[in-house]
Amino acid sequence: MVLLLSFEKFEQLFVLSIPVVSILKELFQIVEVIILLIIIINLLDIVLFTPRPIKSIPSIKYKFPIWGILDLIFPYASSFQDSPCVKFQRLAKQYGDVLQLRLGTKQVLVANTYESIFQLYTGGATKSNNSRPMSHTFHKVLSQSGVFTVGSTPFGETYVKSRKFLGNLLNSKASKDYYSAIIEREANKMMSRILDQCYNKENATVQLDFTREAQFFHLAVALNLTYGYDIDYSDELQRKQAVEIMYVENQITMVRSHVQNVQDYLPGFIRFFVNLWCQNPQVSKDLYRRRNEYLKRYSDYALDNLNSKNPNMKKSLMHYYFTEGKDTVTPSQIGSVCLTMVSAGLDNVPLNFQYMVMQLTQSPHIVTKAYHEIMKCYNHDVAKAWSECHFELKCAYISAIVKETLRLFTVLPMALPRQTTKEIVYQNAVIPEGTTIFMNCWGVGSVSATFGIWYRFKNVSW
Repeated sequence: MVLLLSFEKFEQLFVLSIPVVSILKELFQIVEVIILLIIIINLLDIVLFTPRPIKSIPSIKYKFPIWGILDLIFPYASSFQDSPCVKFQRLAKQYGDVLQLRLGTKQVLVANTYESIFQLYTGGATKSNNSRPMSHTFHKVLSQSGVFTVGSTPFGETYVKSRKFLGNLLNSKASKDYYSAIIEREANKMMSRILDQCYNKENATVQLDFTREAQFFHLAVALNLTYGYDIDYSDELQRKQAVEIMYVENQITMVRSHVQNVQDYLPGFIRFFVNLWCQNPQVSKDLYRRRNEYLKRYSDYALDNLNSKNPNMKKSLMHYYFTEGKDTVTPSQIGSVCLTMVSAGLDNVPLNFQYMVMQLTQSPHIVTKAYHEIMKCYNHDVAKAWSECHFELKCAYISAIVKETLRLFTVLPMALPRQTTKEIVYQNAVIPEGTTIFMNCWGVGSVSATFGIWYRFKNVSW
């Protein structure tokens, strides 16, 4: 009887084990496929995508093929402590001033200290580290026409001619005098708008958007100098158009960022799926369309008003181009110049201005000292100080406030990347042509050994 029961149990177990074995076989097959895929991915990475490391420069190890250590810039930072500039500085304390790391399929150098940046960006390195790397999202999707700002243009004929054309116009004595007058006039308008908001309110407390006012000032100067267009912010339509420009340029700043576009570091077949998920190409194409609309509007205005008696028009950059400069630069190159004039600093400089105002409101002793120092420079003539201070830069104390603002609140924590056009020797390393270099601006300004308690606003340090 016992034997019979045992046989029945064994039979039941045998019947149950058949599906278990089948499941195990399927699992083993799945594991085999996964292992095969890992082997294929690693082989493809080794053969096609692995960049060559630079000898004698500390290299950060990566765990995943093709991806590298893109986790340093992705997912995007939710707080400043998670931002790439802070992460790079932490690594610099562990590995050294200059790091090399693999972001996707690209090998990148990151300079984190004043000494390393000085060696890689100045002196003999100036003519070797003078280009920009091409990114897929910014240079190929957003800038479909192939027209970039001068600062984001790779080194070549277009870059040289655009920069020379712009430099010749901006650096002449007559131009400087005219531009100073435009800056003074628009500064007066900005202060008038701010004061109107302060004194035309019944309540003692007034909320002001200093960033927006600084953007209005910046844009007004740019449109005057470039197109001879005098924007009127009291006009609802023109104000709306200005807000559109500010929004688009702000969004483009993020699209241009080399630490907010992880897809630019990945191979095309992977980038396609990343773009499907995050929809970056659609956003970039929309920004491209919207930017072209307002650039064309102001270009058409300049062309239609070439014979205008308006002195702003006759001294504008586009008037010079249409009447005298067509043989100097091509249409795409003048497009690059106009793009630079309108967009450069429109998003970042006003943020610096707001930060400086915030610091000064918390430091009345600095404000008092600054007033007395600038009065000394102009023999206590307030009108002369107001009209001349912006281009003479006589007052060292005021200059120190600006420098300290730029240190603590850098225009870009991670400066736009450079690409070498020749070999650069850095200590015992030879950095080859075509190498991408990041500058950690924030890291330089937050070194305790140089600035003491670095997060305190101390303009006297300068």
